[in-house]
Amino acid sequence: MAAVKYLLTPFVLLSLWCAGWLIAGDILVPSPLSVLMRLGTTIADPESAGNIFVTVFRSVISLIITYLIAIPAGILCGLNRRIMDGISPLVTMSQSCPPVLWIALLMIWSGTGGVVPVAVAVITMLPVVFFSTASGVNSIDKELYIVAKVYHVSKPAVLTGIILPSISPSLSGSLSYSLGVVWKVIATAEFFGSPDGIGARLYWSFRLLDITGLFAWALIIVITGFAIDVFLIRTMRVKLLSDTEGKK
Repeated sequence: MAAVKYLLTPFVLLSLWCAGWLIAGDILVPSPLSVLMRLGTTIADPESAGNIFVTVFRSVISLIITYLIAIPAGILCGLNRRIMDGISPLVTMSQSCPPVLWIALLMIWSGTGGVVPVAVAVITMLPVVFFSTASGVNSIDKELYIVAKVYHVSKPAVLTGIILPSISPSLSGSLSYSLGVVWKVIATAEFFGSPDGIGARLYWSFRLLDITGLFAWALIIVITGFAIDVFLIRTMRVKLLSDTEGKK
């Protein structure tokens, strides 16, 4: 039954795709066979593989930068209410702005290149990771800090022995969100403000009216998203649920 469940959605989508091809023709909707052939040549092309690598690399860098900023800031704000009250409005304001606004501003300030996709991805993910971390720290039982103080536990030991283990479910949840959104934000920013990457290839397929290439690159994005969801996000969710049930 599990195999049928996973095959049903692709079958329905493929059927709709074929119907669109038969109705609209190759000019608007290329055939699945032609797209699969283009997909094969695209993946085999070293330049295209390089563009895929660039997007993946930018996604990883964006995740690292986001967590290096958001986790320390979230822990600090979770421990100090006054700092939280001062910083949270700024984070909320940045969260309310759509990514396309940041893309436009960063293109004006820094021009096109790798800075725009990475910066936009960081700005998009940082509020969620920050608030998730701060909320997790704030929910820690305050008696644990009292006990640690009584026994003269050092601050690094409190961090590694109390804070980080307690907020691990929050970090897992925010990482699940980040993995699901980072590559899409990167590709969107590359479409508008980068000469390379998956988003840039989508842009040039659009500019050249290469509908088959556009579908092939779109299929790469879909496959990437599906792989991330199945092999990373769902695995993390299962582990998070098992850890939560184990604590109960």
